[in-house]
This record gives sequence, structure tokens and C-alpha cells, in this order.
Amino acid sequence: MQPFRVFLRLKAISSKHRFKAMKTQWLSVFFLSLSNYALAQQTGTSILEKFLQEKDFLKLEASYRQQKDTLSELNSLYYGAFIDNASNRCTQSAKKIESLLKYHKSELTPQTAPPLLNVQMDNFVKLNAYRKAAKVGEQILASYSTFLDSAKVADLKNTIKLWRALENVPPQQITKVESRVKWTRDKIGLMNIPIRIGNQVSDFVFDTGANLSTISLSYAQKLKLKIIATSIDLGSSTSIQNQAMLAIAPSIFIDKTELKNVVFLVLPDKNLQFPQLDFAIHGIIGFPVMNLLREVQIARDGQFYIPPSVSTNVGQNLFLDELTPVIQLQVGDDTLLCHFDTGAMKTELFKKYYDANKSKVESEGKIDSIGRGGAGGVHKIEVYKIPLSTFTIQGKKVALANLPVLTESAGDFDAHFYGNIGQDIINQFNKMTINFQSMYIDFN
Repeated sequence: MQPFRVFLRLKAISSKHRFKAMKTQWLSVFFLSLSNYALAQQTGTSILEKFLQEKDFLKLEASYRQQKDTLSELNSLYYGAFIDNASNRCTQSAKKIESLLKYHKSELTPQTAPPLLNVQMDNFVKLNAYRKAAKVGEQILASYSTFLDSAKVADLKNTIKLWRALENVPPQQITKVESRVKWTRDKIGLMNIPIRIGNQVSDFVFDTGANLSTISLSYAQKLKLKIIATSIDLGSSTSIQNQAMLAIAPSIFIDKTELKNVVFLVLPDKNLQFPQLDFAIHGIIGFPVMNLLREVQIARDGQFYIPPSVSTNVGQNLFLDELTPVIQLQVGDDTLLCHFDTGAMKTELFKKYYDANKSKVESEGKIDSIGRGGAGGVHKIEVYKIPLSTFTIQGKKVALANLPVLTESAGDFDAHFYGNIGQDIINQFNKMTINFQSMYIDFN
């Protein structure tokens, strides 16, 4: 299980200085590895289960379509719910789960029901139905806590506390109008877009890897946001526990496009200040806002464009691991599933890639170290830096120098994935379109 937590992960800026950016990891499908295998053995769906275990949603959906006519209703609904969730079709996923619980509840086991409920909680989060999300979390806790250790129970309780704190907050809404702003890079090279809250225009980091939008306490107070007096426990990559509050922005604008009831994590100023760089972050725009926008087009010349309607000329190549975008990277004959992270300066490959290619990495790479940490401190991780690496992304060739390959885990978020795609790849293209409706990323 990946517990709900926020960790501060140092993103590469240089060999000496690295930037800590917010990420939120939701309670994940912790039972899948235990006994969905039994479901697969009983029903002949082992290939579907294999791809689900690996979170390879592209292969899962392709195999599901091939087998759909031969699947039982139970398995059709079960795997379809995971696919719809990963494809950002949350309403459809929620309906499939409701049908499963209504008509096939007796066929679900104590091991197969919880991951289904976890997906349902994630559906309700993305649909801004916070009260329903909390209720599902409470159902998991009430019915399946005997399957969890004390730390995981505490994580689930913390997750429930978050959604209960938001249960009376109206859903986030958007009034979308064709909009254009100029994006800029801040002192450390991260992409920022101008956000207007009230009469104040501020530059916020645009970060696809941030699962919740985030703001510093002093800035939330300056902008007169409605602060919810709760205390959400946050983990960091150094296992230091920190706490955050929540705030609601009744209205924010990106040019002419208005978003209402926007949820922010509120962090103490010190957690977003980096004295060694003489730099501070005021705010981060994360996935929930991007999801409402449905499509954005970002040009290398600084144009950030919100079209009045979404385009559908590219097939799906983007999936969601809960609130984290996932795309494919081709390395030779290998297909790597990677996080897509506009808030990361540098692309890096995770320990999973190192383990699968150890001899190659060690023969080609040079030993180095990078910092990992949070508000509570920093520790070093040994890496191998590959002098020159060539990839294919969306059918287009890219090359990277000194690509770091981590030799140890950077956190729960990297268990199923091979790496994190950052701005050093994105910047090699003139234009990038991110579409959360048809679920694709297009590079030109």
C-alpha cells in the first residue's frame, strides 16, 4: 500500500543544488499483490492480472478489449473499473464498482474487495465528491483493518481526515474561456504561470506531478483564502513527519478562465523556502486544476494556451496512477512506464530500471550522488550517470546527457515505474499538448 502522504522530493537542478517539490501519494491498491492472483487463477484472467499488478494500463486495456466477449460479468466489471479509473473515466468506473457491489458482492473476497473500494475512493476524489471519498475510506477501515498494520491504519485514518475536512466544500468548477498567458521560468528554471486571486497576480509553479495544489501559509493569508483548521500529517522522503492545513480559494483566474472552490494544501513557509538558493515558492498548481482545464498547450516560446474546446486527433497514450500522469518511454527494445512531471527539471530513472539493467548501467555510467530529502533533512542517494542516452517518446527521438539512474528507492511512488520524465525532455520540443479528456500528450 502506498499510504496517503505528501513527500518533498528533491528535483534535479544541478549536481550541487536540487529543488524540493510537493507530491501527494494516495492510498493505493495494497491488496492486489496478495490475492487477486487467486481471482486470476480461478477465472483464467492471469494476463489481465499481470498487467494490473504492473500498472501497465496500456497493455491491460488492449488485453481487456481482446478478451471482453469471453469475460464473466464479474471480471468484465472488475478490470473495466480499473481501466476506466486509469483512463480518467471516473464516472464510468464508479458505476462499474457500484454494479459489482450490488450484484456480485458475495463473489468478492476480503482481498479483492478492498482494491476495488480504493479505486472508488479515488474516483470520488477526482469527481470532487469528498464526503463520498471519506465514506469509502471509512468502509475500508471498518471492514478490512485486520489486513493492515498499525502504520497503514494510521495512514488511512489520515486520508479520511483530509476528505472529511473537505466534505462541506463545494466541488471545484470551471468556466472555461479561450485563454492565453505567458509562462516564465523562475530562478531555478521551473515553469510558472500567472494566477490571479482577487486583485493579486502571482506566479505559481505548474507541476503535473503535484497531486494537490499547494500554497505557503503566509501567502494563503495574504490572499485571504479560507483556511480550514485541520492538521493533515505529511511524510517526507526522509521519513520526517510534517503537517499541513487546507485552504479554499473561492475563485482563481488563468487569464479569462475561472476556477472555483480550488483546494490547496497549506504548508508552513519554511517548507517552501530554500535559503541555500535564496528562493521561495509561493504556490503550486497541481493535477486537480489541470484536470478541470482538460487541455493545455505549452509552447517553448512561452505561450500557455487553454483552448475553448478539446481536440481529439491523437490516440490515448496517457494514463493516471491515481493522481499521477504516466506515459511510455522507449529505450531500445524496452518500453518503460514513467511518471510525467513538468515540475522536475531533470529526467531520472528509478531503481527498478537499475535492477533490470544493472550490468549495463554500471559499465556505462559514472558513480555520483544526488540529494533526497524534505523539511526534516537531506540524505544522499548513490546514482550512476549515463553520459549519453537516447530515447523515443511518442515516436520522436530525444537524447539526454548525464542521465541519473538511482540505485535505491526514492520512495513508495517509484515501486512500479522506471523513471520520471522531466523538463529536459519536454524542452526538446517546440510545443506540448496535455489532454486529460482524451488522455494524451502530444509533442511537436
